[in-house]
Amino acid sequence: MPIPFCQKNWLSRIFEEFEKDKNLVAFGGSCIFYSGPISAKFASKFLLTPFLILDKFFSGGWNLMGCNMAIKKEAFLKIGGFNTNLKLNEESEICSRLRKVGKVILDPNFKVKTSGRRYRHGLVLGLIDYLPATLFRWIFKKIRQIPKIFSSEKRKIFFNWKIFFSPYFSFCFFYFCFFIFQLQKWFWQKILLKEIYKKLS
Repeated sequence: MPIPFCQKNWLSRIFEEFEKDKNLVAFGGSCIFYSGPISAKFASKFLLTPFLILDKFFSGGWNLMGCNMAIKKEAFLKIGGFNTNLKLNEESEICSRLRKVGKVILDPNFKVKTSGRRYRHGLVLGLIDYLPATLFRWIFKKIRQIPKIFSSEKRKIFFNWKIFFSPYFSFCFFYFCFFIFQLQKWFWQKILLKEIYKKLS
């Protein structure tokens, strides 16, 4: 498994956060892909933060990323550690249990560089693996092991034919970007209107 490239102050920042708030049981940040297709690198740089905020909204709290997270040993042992039966969303699952024993904080500006190997066949195919499990978690507030839509063989066939559908993939990608930005705009407008209403009340 590739090791993320951390900031020089990565450990000291984590230590400071735990020292500053004794109720904090887990702290982490975001990431940027140093490898993989351009679409995945673009998404990690510009779309990941809006997604993390959206995920916080639907999950009722921050969910940390496995490549950039730290958990207090006492809290980790108290909740029984990771659910080893899960292949996806294991970080979200452990964070949902950690929030019951303390604070879980994510700073989107606290970033590491990590591998984009999961998106080596393209951003769309990579998202297809995660999207069903994420939507299921958001809608039903439960985490379940959902099988991958594409097997390894189907992925190879699809990848070989993908070049013939490049306009279609480009359209889907830019539409996805537009959707995320519009969703982020709506989300912040809703918060702003809520604050204005509070001040006027």
